[in-house]
Amino acid sequence: RTVTLPAGSPAVGKRLHDLEVPDSIDAQVIAVIRDDTDDLIETDPERACQAGDRLVIVGRPGSMSALVQRLTG
Repeated sequence: RTVTLPAGSPAVGKRLHDLEVPDSIDAQVIAVIRDDTDDLIETDPERACQAGDRLVIVGRPGSMSALVQRLTG
């Protein structure tokens, strides 16, 4: 599943490994699709998330919903 980060998302400005995702959520972000790069998948781990980024997430259905809520605010 993908989720697009809105401007007010708590994930905007944070790197993927800095996102606060509780261990109890059985889902995770595996990739960032960003339109302003030549690569299909953003590979720079130091680059912060931006509004409009599409995050690719995987996990169990209930957990994915919880992760989407946490990412989008």
